[in-house]
Amino acid sequence: MKIDLGCGSNKRPGFVGVDILQSADADFVVDLNIGPYPFEDGVADVIWSNHVLEHLDNPLVCMGEIHRILKPGGVAYIHLPHPSAINCVWGHVQHNHALPRDWFMGVCDSLGLEMESYRLFYWIVGDYEQYFYKRLIGRVLNFLANDIHQRVFERLCIYWFGGFNEMRMVIRKK
Repeated sequence: MKIDLGCGSNKRPGFVGVDILQSADADFVVDLNIGPYPFEDGVADVIWSNHVLEHLDNPLVCMGEIHRILKPGGVAYIHLPHPSAINCVWGHVQHNHALPRDWFMGVCDSLGLEMESYRLFYWIVGDYEQYFYKRLIGRVLNFLANDIHQRVFERLCIYWFGGFNEMRMVIRKK
């Protein structure tokens, strides 16, 4: 089973959609702040969560449910704004949290999950044809941060470029 947590009206093809609102794509209407979710233990091979956790009152409940629902060896793909992206995290009225990598590392350790991958993404919103050099800067920063040294560039980018826009994690149940 593949589950799209917080699918909204953009459920991934082949996934079971879960959202707090009854949308065209939600198969289950669930408040992700409150567990347990309507799934048996260990039924999901894949869980997808795209920009959901930062909206929750208690994202730890959701992470616990992800752990419970995943099969051993199952994978969760979690995308959310990077805490350094002030305009992405705190510029949105419905964002309740800026969740750093270290928070996820602690949660993974305590739940028996393993962070397989952590990637940072920087981009500039605007007309990419007009701002070719800015797009080039984004590609260079993404390369430096993900392929050279994440911790250094994660911290430097905050001050020099206003922070990364997004972080993407692949988390596997042990």
